[in-house]
Amino acid sequence: MAGFAEYGFNKSHSAAYAVITYRTAYLKAHYPVEFMASVLSNEISNTDKIAEYVDECRTMGIEILPPDVNISDALFKADRGSIRFGMSGIKGVGAGAVESIVTQRQKDGPFKSLGDFTRRIDTRQVNNRVIDALIKAGAFESFGLKKSQLIAMAAEALKSGQSVQKNRSAGQITFFDVFGEEAEGMGDIELTPPEIPELTEKELLTAEKEVFGFYLTGDPFNAVAPLGRVFSTHTLSSILEAGDGKFCRIAGILTAYKRHITKKGDYMAFLTIEAENTALDVTLFPKSYQEYHHRLTIDEPMFMVVQTQLVDGTTKVNAEKILTLDDFNEEGFSKITLIVPPSVATRENYQKLLGVLQKNPGSTPFLIRVISSEGPKVLLKPPARFRINLNANLIKSWEKICGRNSLKIEFPMLDSMSRPNNRYRKNFKAAEG
Repeated sequence: MAGFAEYGFNKSHSAAYAVITYRTAYLKAHYPVEFMASVLSNEISNTDKIAEYVDECRTMGIEILPPDVNISDALFKADRGSIRFGMSGIKGVGAGAVESIVTQRQKDGPFKSLGDFTRRIDTRQVNNRVIDALIKAGAFESFGLKKSQLIAMAAEALKSGQSVQKNRSAGQITFFDVFGEEAEGMGDIELTPPEIPELTEKELLTAEKEVFGFYLTGDPFNAVAPLGRVFSTHTLSSILEAGDGKFCRIAGILTAYKRHITKKGDYMAFLTIEAENTALDVTLFPKSYQEYHHRLTIDEPMFMVVQTQLVDGTTKVNAEKILTLDDFNEEGFSKITLIVPPSVATRENYQKLLGVLQKNPGSTPFLIRVISSEGPKVLLKPPARFRINLNANLIKSWEKICGRNSLKIEFPMLDSMSRPNNRYRKNFKAAEG
């Protein structure tokens, strides 16, 4: 950097950059929450950047709190050691709507209910679309209602609020103007929350991604993430740096696919898989499509053996094999060694570990390696009838006691895969046909 500065920049210019670098590094080290809130606010209209910095916050141990109409401002801000999501970062919520919400809150205090909210804000700025986005983003959580209830009540609440505001603009005194705060509770009676179940976890996360552009409070992949971690050789982002012609294992949720017919009349597909807010495009060529197309189910976890291909300086990823959860417990598919470190070698922990194994019965054999602090490693082979089911819960439960990476799992069938001969791959162009 110093060498480049000798000829690439005026020295005073380089010095200014050095000062900025030092100051931002100092702020990030000593005021991480405030610093990251500022960084996120600077990218408030860039969904990809927000997702990237949200992930960085998680890595730093900083919690990102969902937006709240009674707390949030337009931009991100520090909130008791965490970062509160800025309302301007919600898709479908414009600047005028945010200004109306914040102004009313500052003027008359926190909103007490959905009815109170619609009566006070400017309904010309906050319409049905905005309220729907706020509900899906979790911005009304402080009202103590389920999102399903809020969605069911939204139209009626807005209609009531518009009616009150119309009367006020016409100079008519309303019920709420006369009785003030005491009328708020009575107003809520008019909007009795329906007794309905909450949206499913999948529906909640789908709604969240719709309004943020990424998952904030959870991820559909989380349910199988431990299995995906031990299976994968690369993450969806790191595989792009794997190099040309490399066989890799990856995992994610299938979020989209498009079928394509080649000039020869063969079917193939373009897939999109996602995990941890990262998306990757994968090509399924005709030979592989014919074998695995029946496994392409949207919103289901996919475990893939893929091969990288460097095309004009860009890494393409081609699927060679697609696996589902059922494949992991096929005979001979996996070789499992469960590791017990010295720090865990107590009778109490042995009982807990036995309980983990008993709660995950299956058809897959395994070994247990006990590591002693005083002697050699001991390899135990359980009775042939004692087998387990390789799944995310087993991995999570075992690692909770023995620590991360306390399972060694090999996949002999996949590791022995040879380079396939696919006539479509060599010179294929996406625009073909």
